[in-house]
Parts: sequence; structure tokens; C-alpha cells
Amino acid sequence: MTDTLRKHVATGALFIGAAQSMVWGATGIALVCTGSEFERLLSEFDAELPGATVILLSFTHLIVRFWYLAALLLCLWPLLSLGVVLLLSPRAEVAVSRRIWYFLTWLAPVVFAACVVAGFVVPLMRLISRLSA
Repeated sequence: MTDTLRKHVATGALFIGAAQSMVWGATGIALVCTGSEFERLLSEFDAELPGATVILLSFTHLIVRFWYLAALLLCLWPLLSLGVVLLLSPRAEVAVSRRIWYFLTWLAPVVFAACVVAGFVVPLMRLISRLSA
């Protein structure tokens, strides 16, 4: 890879890594905010929680307790992403691995957000159906 192309790839990787950090940060903040309110709501009704919801609420407690480690990881993510991208694609012709890395790292927060929604919506629907009966 030429130096100019390497600089462009590195700059792009840093920007993409920073954007991914922001997405993970927003997802984490949303999880913490909704998780604490959701836990309070369900505890008022003594609702039984499915395993996925218990795991999400435990993860929420971990984020709240170790927020400084989560913030450090979010700050270091662009550099980690840059390192992985430069290791995966030393040649410009083999950019497929870089694209796969970007795809997987963009897909992960989307899948996590879908799990959060599913983990909170299912018990909420059960609660609503139980209260309406």
C-alpha cells in the first residue's frame, strides 16, 4: 500500500472508529436510562422477568458501576479500529477484510440495540396483557 493510500485508509479508519464510539456510547446511555426506569416500573408490579431482561439489567448495572472503563474503551476504540484495519489490509488489493471488519463492527451495535428492545418489550407486553386481563 502506498503512503498516500495508507494515510487515507488510516484517516478513514479513525473517523469510522470515532463514529462507532459515538454509536456505542449513545446505545449505552439509552440502555442505562431505559433500563433503570424499566426496572423501577417492573418492580412496582412484581413482574417476573425473562432471562434476557435480567441479563440486560445486569449489564446496565455493570455499565453504571464501571462507567469509567466503558468511557475509556469508547475513547480507545478509534485507535483499536485503526490497528485492526491496518493489520487486516496491508495491501490495497485485499480490502475485503477491511470491509468485513467495518460491516461487523457496524452490525454489532444494531444487533445489540435490537436485543435491548426485544428484552424490554417482551416483559412490558406481558405486563400489559396481565394488567388488562
